[in-house]
Amino acid sequence: MIKISRKVEYSLMILKHMSDNIEGTNKFTARDICDKYSIPFDTASKVLQVLAKNDIVDSNKGINGGYSLKKDLKEINYLYLSEIIEAKKYAQDCQEQKCMLLKDCNISGPVTTLNKYLLAFFKSLTLDELFNENIIFKNKVTEHELN
Repeated sequence: MIKISRKVEYSLMILKHMSDNIEGTNKFTARDICDKYSIPFDTASKVLQVLAKNDIVDSNKGINGGYSLKKDLKEINYLYLSEIIEAKKYAQDCQEQKCMLLKDCNISGPVTTLNKYLLAFFKSLTLDELFNENIIFKNKVTEHELN
């Protein structure tokens, strides 16, 4: 199984909650979401700030404030979400990581290929597909996306 950081998990939980409940209310407080899913408030607040900074959610201050979903989840891919939440790029190869074993490594080619496939898949996977479990694996990653 691929390891997903807690912050990315919390961002997914928050966005899924917002998308599932968009018909009832358009504003969600960090406290309400944290209480419902037992998410740490400080981490959830930071995640929501990153989502707001990247125009995924709107932040409204004041007594009737809260967060609301701003962007359609069909427009957000998993790779983008992970990279903004973690504040780092995932597209790295053995050369960039300055691996000590690179000179004698016999799997740098296969690992690079695996990374290309995973990155292409995560880039093509929208949050809408993920949340609705409508992922179509066949032909999800094209030859063009690997290059």
